[in-house]
Amino acid sequence: MGDVRGILPGLLSVVLISCQAKPAIEEVFTLKDLTPPQVTFILPANGETEVTDKPTIVIGFNEPMDAGSLNSATVTIKTANGAPAVGKYEYDTSQNVLSIEIVERLYLNTQYTITVTDKVKDRAGNVIAPVSSSFTTDVCPKSRAQRPVFNGPIYAMAKGGC
Repeated sequence: MGDVRGILPGLLSVVLISCQAKPAIEEVFTLKDLTPPQVTFILPANGETEVTDKPTIVIGFNEPMDAGSLNSATVTIKTANGAPAVGKYEYDTSQNVLSIEIVERLYLNTQYTITVTDKVKDRAGNVIAPVSSSFTTDVCPKSRAQRPVFNGPIYAMAKGGC
């Protein structure tokens, strides 16, 4: 066998160089969203009266929601006897706001309850705690009242059909 003393220092320096050239091992952690979403507001406000018979319901959320979970089965608008309001649902992702445009007039002088069920989810799949809010339509909502009529020196408010 030949003399290996001259080879060992060369091998050792190669091993050291290759160890130094390897990138450091990094651990990457992804945090999963486990926080349930919340309703931040509902309009018309809870207990509001004199609401028009064709309102737009607006519901705000504290975080981005799964738009597919926002529909007439998961966000309901009903009378005390269960008669549903018919609306067009639209979710604004930039504002985290659901708007429900009522398309068929609501019953006059009637209480309606808006319920956000536990089937509503955020984008991470977390479900919301159910929330309810009620409002009452007016006996003669502003949408059906006519404009003031000038009759000489007197203004009169003519209400059609109320």
